[in-house]
Amino acid sequence: VSSICSKEVISSIRERDVLSSAFSTFSIAFILIFWWFKMGIPTEPVGDLPLTLYYPGMLAISLYMGALLQCTMLGSTMLGVEGKRLWIMKSNPVESLLIMKGKASALIMMALPGLVAIWLPICILAAFPIKVTLFFGECLLIIIFCNTGLGIWAGSAFANFDESDRGNPDILVQFMLMGTSALFSSIILILPASVMLWNHNIGLFAGLIFIFVSFGILLAGIRAASSSYKSIFIDSYGV
Repeated sequence: VSSICSKEVISSIRERDVLSSAFSTFSIAFILIFWWFKMGIPTEPVGDLPLTLYYPGMLAISLYMGALLQCTMLGSTMLGVEGKRLWIMKSNPVESLLIMKGKASALIMMALPGLVAIWLPICILAAFPIKVTLFFGECLLIIIFCNTGLGIWAGSAFANFDESDRGNPDILVQFMLMGTSALFSSIILILPASVMLWNHNIGLFAGLIFIFVSFGILLAGIRAASSSYKSIFIDSYGV
């Protein structure tokens, strides 16, 4: 698993799609920081949103966008981008489950720097309470696990080996992934966030529970990807 993970990280940093996703994620972090220095804490209510939830709301949306780019969308290209190299890997006596674990680990490793850059600076600048800062750290792990599981499954189930598409699934699949990611992420974040608004201590415990739930989603996605990987053959994809 570690060998596949290191291979994925080294090869991915040479891909334009990976670099552009990382740049977009760090750009989101920069925009949050810029918005803080430009606007500060609003002095008037923003619609029905209380002032205390202004930056937490922006941070939650930003974390989701970063996870969508780094985990779901990149994960959907993890097999297609291999191209003909995939058949070399399939000819080796390596279990498909180990391959998917290595690719999922690489996705998480590459996503963490950008998402941490979104999470910590705004928490420090906006002087979030320590419990709220820790809760958003839990949210970061929740959406990484959830979106990585979805992305790694989609990468096997909808693998595209057309070199002109650079491993990206077709546009309909991409829209489906965006919608599914938004649905999963909102459900799995709204529940602990609602508890957090009621009581910070119980909210932190609820966040911890949902970390395990999202990790279960990650494992389910890896196993589903492993099954799809076994059914990929050269004649099926015209490579």
